[in-house]
Amino acid sequence: MRVGRPALATVAPLLALMVIAIGAPAALAGAALPKPKVIRLPSSEADLLERGTSGADWILGTSDRDLVRAGSGDDEVRTGRGRDRVWGGPGLDRIWSGDDDDRVIVAGDPFYEGRDVSGTRPVLGDTVDCGPGRDTVVVDPNDQTVNCEVKRLVAPGQTPHLDRVAAEIREMEKRTGSDSSEGLLWKITQGNRLPGMGSESPEWVSRTMDCWGATGACDSSKVQGQLTSTIRRIIGNAETVADITSLAPLAYDGFRQAIIDGAADAQKAGRRPLIRMLWGRSPAAPFSDSKLRTLQRDVQAAAPDVRVVAALMANTLVANGYSWNHSKIVAADSKVAWTSGINLWSDSYLQSTNPVTDLGVVVEGPAAASANEFADLLWNLSCRKEGSIVRYSITIVPAKGGAGGCPAKAAPAAPASPEGDVPVMAVARAGYIDTGLKTGRKDPQEVSRADRRDSGCILPPLPNPMNGDPEWDGNNPSDTALRALVDSAESKVVISQQNLIFPCAKDPSYDVRLIDAIARKVRDGVQVTIAISDEGAKINFSEQYGGSPQASLDLVMKRLEKLMGSASLARAAARRSLDVAPFRFSTLNRWVASTTPSLHAKVIAVDDQAVLVGSQNAYPNQLQEFGYIIEDSRAMADMKRTFLDPLEFWARKGSLSEGGKGDRPADGGETQPGKTQPGESPVPLPGQETPWVVSVGDSYISGEGGRWAGNSNSSPDLVDALGPSAYFDNDEGTGERIANCHRSRSAPIHIGEEFARSMNFACSGAFTSTVRKDRNGQFKPGLDFYQGPEGEGQLRMLRDFARTNRVKMIAVSIGLNDFNYGPITETCVRDFLTSLSIAPRYCRDNAEVRKNFTAANIAARTEDIRKAYARIGEAMKDAGYKPDDYVVVATEPPVPIAPSDRIRYPDRGLQRQTTGGCGIYDADIDRLVSGAFPAVARAIENGARASGLDGLRLLKLGGAFEGHRLCEKSTDLVENGPGSWKTSGAVDSAEWVAQIRTASTLFGPYQLLEGFHPNYWGQLAVRNCLRSTFRSLSVSGAPRTGRCEKRDKGLNVRGEPRMKLVE
Repeated sequence: MRVGRPALATVAPLLALMVIAIGAPAALAGAALPKPKVIRLPSSEADLLERGTSGADWILGTSDRDLVRAGSGDDEVRTGRGRDRVWGGPGLDRIWSGDDDDRVIVAGDPFYEGRDVSGTRPVLGDTVDCGPGRDTVVVDPNDQTVNCEVKRLVAPGQTPHLDRVAAEIREMEKRTGSDSSEGLLWKITQGNRLPGMGSESPEWVSRTMDCWGATGACDSSKVQGQLTSTIRRIIGNAETVADITSLAPLAYDGFRQAIIDGAADAQKAGRRPLIRMLWGRSPAAPFSDSKLRTLQRDVQAAAPDVRVVAALMANTLVANGYSWNHSKIVAADSKVAWTSGINLWSDSYLQSTNPVTDLGVVVEGPAAASANEFADLLWNLSCRKEGSIVRYSITIVPAKGGAGGCPAKAAPAAPASPEGDVPVMAVARAGYIDTGLKTGRKDPQEVSRADRRDSGCILPPLPNPMNGDPEWDGNNPSDTALRALVDSAESKVVISQQNLIFPCAKDPSYDVRLIDAIARKVRDGVQVTIAISDEGAKINFSEQYGGSPQASLDLVMKRLEKLMGSASLARAAARRSLDVAPFRFSTLNRWVASTTPSLHAKVIAVDDQAVLVGSQNAYPNQLQEFGYIIEDSRAMADMKRTFLDPLEFWARKGSLSEGGKGDRPADGGETQPGKTQPGESPVPLPGQETPWVVSVGDSYISGEGGRWAGNSNSSPDLVDALGPSAYFDNDEGTGERIANCHRSRSAPIHIGEEFARSMNFACSGAFTSTVRKDRNGQFKPGLDFYQGPEGEGQLRMLRDFARTNRVKMIAVSIGLNDFNYGPITETCVRDFLTSLSIAPRYCRDNAEVRKNFTAANIAARTEDIRKAYARIGEAMKDAGYKPDDYVVVATEPPVPIAPSDRIRYPDRGLQRQTTGGCGIYDADIDRLVSGAFPAVARAIENGARASGLDGLRLLKLGGAFEGHRLCEKSTDLVENGPGSWKTSGAVDSAEWVAQIRTASTLFGPYQLLEGFHPNYWGQLAVRNCLRSTFRSLSVSGAPRTGRCEKRDKGLNVRGEPRMKLVE
């Protein structure tokens, strides 16, 4: 229970929006589409081309200023060089724009700046790819893609990538005359669950390195501990069977202990599962039999009543190739499975000096059955061929007493009633194992003899059946799955691999069809980013991770040149769409220990919609492999936040490709300030072309209150999103530049480094002019050029910063403190707490409160606001900017509290404050909501508009928090709902405004300043609207502004509330 007095902190207008002025074509709104004149062949400039009225048309404009119209559907439409107009039909059209200043329209209607001007939304399936210039592009129905980031539109529940992969496998089996392997080596299942999906550190994503952006010593023990805990938990909870498959050397140290502890947990719980441990016997570990027996003995000793069996397995070591198990699986009861690229080697993965970067996933539900069934396949071979030496090298250590024989089949049936809703595809490679399938009855000759020779090793003379052996293809559908997943991409491919090639004495060995799939994507303008482990990367003699990034790039370029028939065209395509880079996790190319960072994650992600994670390398080999393809937007949000986004960022920064997006970092080169927070991508470095967005103003844009994700009276831990360093903004990350400015990491200005770098000059408690000492004795820099012993005004900071950095958008929130909003709130709460409910004292009747809203005071404060905005123009002019070089976005504050009829606590008694933190009488709430806030909003708008700024835009946030305002009936304290801010769906029932706290702030961690401000969720909601405004600049040259509203439940891929702009 809380009692006490209200927060003394002033409240600042909410988030300031920023905008970048990049010129663009004039809006299409209201423009009449010209009636086409049919010209069968292009003639010269200003061509108009139309081909038929039905589907499957292919139309090409060849020169400048073309007008190109498709038929009714399934058309491919290409423009010429620039300033083109392109129309798709109402069907599933594919449209390529030209070089510059194009206008692209789908479904027969102009769809401009994310706004349909003709009343018809695009049809699901339409895709638009931008040229490299200032193109106008389609935004999908959910406003998720703009500015050349257009992806295939996918309706909820659809799985176009999984469907494409499945179709390609079936087609491969048909072409090669092979029996169907569906259900044995690949399978799509529905109803799966990913544990922790949507949380800050989702346990379904297993990581080994958490040092993105770090330039000093870094601790990855938290994610590594989560990894070993996952392995222990899966084994310990097993009831029927627990399978472990990996690659020798055998598990040791921390991984070994996780297996032993898991077995002991099962024993203590009275469970008696069969534990099967199977390691692939590679030439690097041929003499591990004694170690296998020791491991089996130790696990058995920890669980005397549990049956423990262990095996080392390889097949065809000598005969016609090389093959052994390479899968990495921990699975139990056909209910839960972990798979990854992670070998159970502690020196590589369970240390923070130079950990190998790798990735795994945990799946619960029917997809887990495929993992146990794949273990059956491995054990079936092992049990049949134990003791063979020439073609097979297999050792089995039976369970104590040898009871039960060799466990060739142990996987139970999948659960009958799955509880999840995530679609997952299991894909496997059997190598040379006899699966019982008849494969390769036909040879479609898919790879030419010349390409087969070029892609195989001569020295050593290793076979490469991946390139056109139909018998191999039919028995190994995962090879086809990798290629098909790349082929399914419409806008983006991100690949993480140790290598794309297998180095040979002369030319490397490679998968021709996979590299060609990558080349096709580059040709078609799909952004392809490939991170490869650097040369010489290793942990020790037996644990080596060296890759060949330059050779991998050379190979892709060779195949791209062959595909396009021209070296110059290939180079142009690569400059536009290809980045191949040595793996980096920060600006440095060495760990602090001076070792090269190693990458071992086997990941392919496409269109930010689907991702493959498993054990399979991209280079040719004949090993047994297993992985999962997951296609779910929520899952991809986790994957992007924790792995893909930082991987892609640093790969593009260090690209080796011609025209790469950044310079390869050098030892001791530029450093990024501090280690990124979990899920955050690093901030781009100075010197890049990315512009800056800057915030100035008060607490509603500084990020005040942004530490807390919802409200709780139970424990701060339930809502602590950013921790005690939430407001640290100095270079060292140890404190604040200006005390109590409270510039949090959740501040709205930080829209994402791929769009703009961000700088936050705003300060909680700021007025239009600098206050050297406020009523609490604190310095509050205002929107002026003050310079004194206490510090500088915000516009002096802005001017000096803009002189050396390209500022394109300035977000402003100012005016609430000039109306004494903090003292008014304090008065209202004090009156609620100190007057009797039978004789309430309303703050609306207080003379000090009322005088803020007289006509004379409103006019005076409006003038102060006008002058503040005018001074922004002066600052930018002094910095050398012209009026059209930047945009200023004025924000009106969100209303933080619900109307009285929506408050969930009674008007009488103290519960409204002691429990809800919103202790204000109904009459005063309604006066604030319907009187004070609108008056302040009008003053802000009128003052900003009167400033004379050419590039001014207004963002209205008054209703942005509707349904999530403080004490609103549709919300509750976190402990009464999800239990933690990290729980999936927590944002939907949370308040987006921090409680007004009193006595509970005396001993921390809460602070008086935070009360009645947008909290973590509120800050991110406004950030979402800011990003939409900023991104629209690239489309139209002017920001989309207007009213910001909640669009839907849940979070977007960045972990923000889903918002929309209504113009």
